[in-house]
Amino acid sequence: MPGKGLSMNKKHLMTGLIVGAVIAACGILTKAAEEKKANYPDPQRWSQDAETFARWDQKNTPPADPIVFVGSSSIRYWLTAEAFPDLPVINRGFGGSYMAESVYYADAFILKYRPKMVVVYAGDNDCAGGIPPERVVDDFKTLADTIHAALPNTEIVCLAVKLSNSRKEFGPVMLKTNELYKQYAETRKYITYVDGNTVLQAEDGSPDSSLFRSDQLHLNEKGYAAWNRLLTPILKQRYALAMSKKEK
Repeated sequence: MPGKGLSMNKKHLMTGLIVGAVIAACGILTKAAEEKKANYPDPQRWSQDAETFARWDQKNTPPADPIVFVGSSSIRYWLTAEAFPDLPVINRGFGGSYMAESVYYADAFILKYRPKMVVVYAGDNDCAGGIPPERVVDDFKTLADTIHAALPNTEIVCLAVKLSNSRKEFGPVMLKTNELYKQYAETRKYITYVDGNTVLQAEDGSPDSSLFRSDQLHLNEKGYAAWNRLLTPILKQRYALAMSKKEK
């Protein structure tokens, strides 16, 4: 019965190879999951900010049908109420946050206000923190999907990751992230991608240092003024569109 024995050996061999491949794949997936978890900071680090926002809401009446600005320090330092006095603005920027952390706090920082528009800026810290562009944009997709599922008439504005002289080494990663943001926004009518870098450049195409604070990372008053001029007509147009949906 040599032929049968050989056939059985082949079966055992194939079974062993399949089992080995499955084990290897599981190991790769487990490693990837561990690496993904390790790369992200604990979102509970912003619990104090969450408490501060909650206390503000208890003492104040948020505007109806607002525009919520959410994301990292570029949002936090932005004097949005002064920048857009004709629009009902709520600022929920929190420090050096990652895009995934806006997802984590979506209920508390965004959805509770039932906004007609959400302006999102994050990804700067993600790129500097080693999060690959594809994962940054996947986190944005999750945020956008979460908002759209709860509030299907709400417009979303996605701001490009800001290029800066202090983070030049991450420029290629940031550009790739912005490219993926733009590509995704083009597939969703309710998402508008805005590249704020176009108004922050010097003549040679590099970030204009005069528009940044001394740390060459955060915008100064002139830098925000440039963003305000760029965004005002976009926000007004998209907000009017969102409000028209409500009236139907």
